[in-house]
Amino acid sequence: MKRNISKKFFFFKRIYDGEVFSSQKSILCNTHEEINEYLKSMSSENYYLYHKGMNERVIKSSFSVPLIANNKCLGTIAINNYKENESFNSEDLDFMEALANQASIAITNSRLFKQVEEKNEELNTINSVRSLFTKTMLENGGISQF
Repeated sequence: MKRNISKKFFFFKRIYDGEVFSSQKSILCNTHEEINEYLKSMSSENYYLYHKGMNERVIKSSFSVPLIANNKCLGTIAINNYKENESFNSEDLDFMEALANQASIAITNSRLFKQVEEKNEELNTINSVRSLFTKTMLENGGISQF
């Protein structure tokens, strides 16, 4: 059963975050009723698995923000609140949007760094081959020997 939960548990988050991902706009749900609007699209089986996966806790408020770099959405960050009488506000959302912007920059920089490392490896390989070729040519008197 746990295997099914892990596969279907995030179905709600996919629906919720899918909208954030495609629209590239944050969503803030301050009430359980707003959250239930997203849950309505789940099958009863998925809702059951979702509810079990959440340890039967009820989300009181929630928000999701996009990770955007170069006008492309890289992913989303979703935060849920399970405490009574506490809901997220626009300041919480603003903070997470700023954090998401920084995370997007970090992800992009990490990807660029990896690309530079890969190019450096290629250049090192090319340089090694060139050095070996040059050494072979100099030690053997050039092309006329071949």
